[in-house]
Amino acid sequence: MQGFKGQAFAMSMGASAAGVGSAHNGNAINPAILENKPAAPPSNGPSVVQRRDGADGSARQHLRVISRGRIIVVPIADIECFTAAANYIEIHATGVTYTMRSTMNELQQKLSPKVFARIHRSTIVNLMHVKDCKSLRRGDSLITLLSGRELVATRNHKDFYRALQEVS
Repeated sequence: MQGFKGQAFAMSMGASAAGVGSAHNGNAINPAILENKPAAPPSNGPSVVQRRDGADGSARQHLRVISRGRIIVVPIADIECFTAAANYIEIHATGVTYTMRSTMNELQQKLSPKVFARIHRSTIVNLMHVKDCKSLRRGDSLITLLSGRELVATRNHKDFYRALQEVS
């Protein structure tokens, strides 16, 4: 080994990749190989982590949150709802509230629409934690969670009602 980073990479890729594009000393790497490399996920903000557990291949999901300089892993099943608080999002999970810096739109794109639904411009709810849904005036609804927390679902977020019917 000559200490060149690319040489070990080319050797690990096999004979087909190592021979392509080698102009001198066999150390050059084919640029096409590097272009097909997947992009790394952004390092800040929320991310959903999946792990394979059990022999049946069922996936257990967690939300990795950077809150006050710490990385906290919160199980998706424990999360009741997300609420907006200025430039932050509060995560309400099993009686504990975590705060992270993100927008509701960024968070909603990373969450599964089968499990989470937006009920208000400042609230996303876990559909598995919905206990009751009562109609209010002008098309709004009062949502009661299993913990007893009450939230208002506005008529502008009709996808919540469809998602709730699919879960039921």
